Formats: sequence, structure tokens, C-alpha cells
Amino acid sequence: KPHHRGDGGCRGLHKPAAEGQGVTVYVKVESIDAVCAKVVELGGAEVTAKTVITGFGWVAAISDPEGNVIGLFQDKEE
Repeated sequence: KPHHRGDGGCRGLHKPAAEGQGVTVYVKVESIDAVCAKVVELGGAEVTAKTVITGFGWVAAISDPEGNVIGLFQDKEE
């Protein structure tokens, strides 16, 4: 449905990105392992396994049950 003034939303302005395209937003988490386990428990999936970024920490990517991908970042332990 196209957006009309007063509807209070932005529905229909953009088509969904094709699979594998679009922006991945990264969020900082305390434990990538714990978040990945919880996501899988709730029906999501681990898209990219935990990977070290030397000197900084770790990254991984998860997806929700609808296929939306979210990046995860965990600081290195000091």
C-alpha cells in the first residue's frame, strides 16, 4: 500500500532488497556465543560464524525467522 499523508508510516516506498543485498547493521553484544544460541533457540539462524578481528574483538551475523540479517560485534577481552 503506498504511503499517504497522515497514514503515519512509510509503507510501500521501497521494495525489499534482494537476498544478499542491502545493509547489515551491527550491534555490540557482551557475548556472541550467548546471542547466537538464543537466536537459534527462538527460530533464527547463525549466518556467519564468530570470526576474530585481530586487535578489536569478534564479529558474527545472525538472521531472524523472516531472514533479516543482523551483525554482531563483541569487544576483545582485556
